[in-house]
Amino acid sequence: MTYHVRLIGTAIFGIGLAMSAGLSAASAQNATYLSRDATYCEIFRSMSAVVPGECAEEGDFIAATGLREGMLTRGIVRRVVTQATQDPVAIQKDPPKALSVALNVQFEFDSAELTPEAVEVLDRVSAVFNNGLMTDTYIQIEGHADAFGSAEYNQSLSTQRALTVRDFLVERHGIDPNRLLARGKGEIQPYDRSDPYAKINRRVEFLNISG
Repeated sequence: MTYHVRLIGTAIFGIGLAMSAGLSAASAQNATYLSRDATYCEIFRSMSAVVPGECAEEGDFIAATGLREGMLTRGIVRRVVTQATQDPVAIQKDPPKALSVALNVQFEFDSAELTPEAVEVLDRVSAVFNNGLMTDTYIQIEGHADAFGSAEYNQSLSTQRALTVRDFLVERHGIDPNRLLARGKGEIQPYDRSDPYAKINRRVEFLNISG
């Protein structure tokens, strides 16, 4: 199935303005760049300070045991994750500077159409966003473009890419559209600042803007 942008920009920007009024967005400038082979846990750890037990790493905060399944921890204790540690309900890690991730979500050149490889990446992203630990979070989807073409054109193209990803997450994986804010950043924030025309700059970034 091909996912492409629909003409729903006015409604989305209306939602976006309402969300922005009550939410503080983190900067994506320091987003971790993950390849299209990024695992579920790598994506989760980049997007949330609280992650599933199976994504635990040494030094994380582990939820106290004995909690009912599905409850978020309130009493956190410091432990070292070992093979013998009982899998906790959730763990709390030291969050990165910004809860954001730049993913290798590739588009065709001069297009807002997702490639088959991009669909595979977004399927993993959706699994993270649909996890119970993330269902109350708001996500900003940022589309970026390389420097080919005019600045005005690249702004429009990057917005279409963000909307395409938003449509995909909503239509294929049932994510609440009210949790997703789509924004185009044009060519102004290249990931590779030394080469604004590099393919790596055609990307999508996800920011956790719930904080």
